[in-house]
Amino acid sequence: MRALFGRKIENIVDLREDRKGWCQMELNYNVKGERRKQLVKALEEIIGTKSEYMGVPTFAYRIGRVMVDRAGTVTNEGTSIEVFKNAAIALSLRGFQPEGGLEQAGIRVKGEKVTIADAAAADSNKVTLLEIQMPRDMFTEKGLENLKRIVHAKGDLIKKAIGTDDLPLNFEEDTIGFPWFPLKGDADEVAHHEKFIEALCRMAINQKRVTAKAVKSENEKYDFRCFLLRLGFIGDDHKTFRRYYLRNLSGNAAFKRVES
Repeated sequence: MRALFGRKIENIVDLREDRKGWCQMELNYNVKGERRKQLVKALEEIIGTKSEYMGVPTFAYRIGRVMVDRAGTVTNEGTSIEVFKNAAIALSLRGFQPEGGLEQAGIRVKGEKVTIADAAAADSNKVTLLEIQMPRDMFTEKGLENLKRIVHAKGDLIKKAIGTDDLPLNFEEDTIGFPWFPLKGDADEVAHHEKFIEALCRMAINQKRVTAKAVKSENEKYDFRCFLLRLGFIGDDHKTFRRYYLRNLSGNAAFKRVES
């Protein structure tokens, strides 16, 4: 994995999107006290992440993206139903059964209650998203503000270029996540997206002034090509990258004015 100013890109993870937002899921285990602590311990082992006790007012435990509330309800936001299903199966092997048993357990997805099996079948049609995470401490407050301004100003072109509807920024204590990229199965797409985020962050950190004004493009390919050049993707070495990022855009990359 490449480094940015000597700092490696923290992580690349797959997420799922149902084209309307992140999947939010829950299973009720109805456990309290010591049994709830055992459930949390089991999830630590399954997920491979230490839990964090949230204290008042929720009295919940957080294990990565999973939450266990005071009544033993397990919720998961931002990962695939398949991952959540596998965690539920692993819990059942450790003696934890959700309401109704594992096969008929009600899993709540975006407010609708369905069985795990039905949810997993529906999830097979979802788009796999790539999230690229960068170290948060490499940004000053000015750098973070610049990043938000760049994303706002170039958001429409970025969204069309990568084929997504939204450009959220996931701010965690140690990382900033970019869960933007639908994976199509292209051989070099992960490397291309990684390079793009690396360059975007470099611009945000180094720019002294950034405009936040979004302007409607009359020639998408030309305007975004100019942006890619500003990001540093100049010359024949980056020709394949530029072609990849311009493929979904309209217009002419070589000429600013396009004859109607």
